[in-house]
Amino acid sequence: MNLTLKTLLICAFFTFLFLTLLHPVSTFAMDPKTEKEATKEIVSEMERFLETDQEAVVRGDVEKAAVSTGVNIQQVSPSSNSSLKRDRASFSAASEDSQIAKVELKRQQAQAKYEEALEKGNQLLVDLWRDVIAQSEKAAEYYQKVAEAAAGNADEEWQWKEAAEEVESSESCLKLAAEAFEKAAIATTQNNLPVATLWQKIAPQYQEEAEYHQKSSEAVATGNAEEMRKVRNILNKYGCDFSSMYLSNQKSEAVKSLREMQRFCHMAGQLHRSIYYLKSAIEALEKATIATTKGTQSVAAAWQQVARTKQKIAELYQQTIKGIEEGDDQDIGWMRAFEEAFDNAEGDEKYYEEQVRRLEEESNAKAAATV
Repeated sequence: MNLTLKTLLICAFFTFLFLTLLHPVSTFAMDPKTEKEATKEIVSEMERFLETDQEAVVRGDVEKAAVSTGVNIQQVSPSSNSSLKRDRASFSAASEDSQIAKVELKRQQAQAKYEEALEKGNQLLVDLWRDVIAQSEKAAEYYQKVAEAAAGNADEEWQWKEAAEEVESSESCLKLAAEAFEKAAIATTQNNLPVATLWQKIAPQYQEEAEYHQKSSEAVATGNAEEMRKVRNILNKYGCDFSSMYLSNQKSEAVKSLREMQRFCHMAGQLHRSIYYLKSAIEALEKATIATTKGTQSVAAAWQQVARTKQKIAELYQQTIKGIEEGDDQDIGWMRAFEEAFDNAEGDEKYYEEQVRRLEEESNAKAAATV
């Protein structure tokens, strides 16, 4: 199925929500046709996942786990429930110890980068790597809480794991921001100002994305784990249509925490898409430079048009963030306002990419004919 950018924009919301909360939740009211097309496959997968023994084992429901896995319930001893819990806790603790070790390694690597930037007197990178170190330490703290909760509190285990993963995403974005600033500096020394300018745009967007991941982490970390689990169970049971109505009418702190978590994830996702198109624009400019050195000016001009179109799409994704931040969560009118702009940009992108393909084929054919 060939999805347009505007459809992907709407689908992005559901993808983030499902992958983040592991249940089919909708906090935007969507028309039935769009909702059905965008969410049918994801909802189906989520429902199948939630029906497996994983949920049963987490709750210690041996009978349900046995049914879903084909185990003869008569062969399960009375102590199996406790044994499953102990095995799961041991496995989870070992897993989190491994995560903590990985986080510590990344912290040490960031510390080395921090000291290097400090020695060079690059205050911008000093500040960035200091923030990376702080995020690494926070992630380690949360993974420690995950390990402690694994001994018997599945609600808190989920909560701290979600918080830890969001902090790690923030940490990764800060690292990429530092790399983007370094690439901008390199392009500047090479007198490649168009590419330098794009890297200078990418770097602060990574910083902003990092901030949204951090806020998402804070939203779930400060929520009530037990109450959030109750809300997730309700949403799991009744599906998308009910979830949209339920979340729009409920005012509990648990609902607020989950909605805030999702909202910041969504904003981070839109920025990530913007960055993707800016990087694609850089690739197009580099290809334009190659075409120029080969003397194929028409190909170079077409690649430059592709680069401009990619930048335009990136700007549109940035603009949607304001709609997510300021708009009513139950009204996608702000999305529809961008539909025409996205349609036009997508059409331009396809047109110029096709033009590049055609011109390159003609250029290659001419080169082959002269051999």
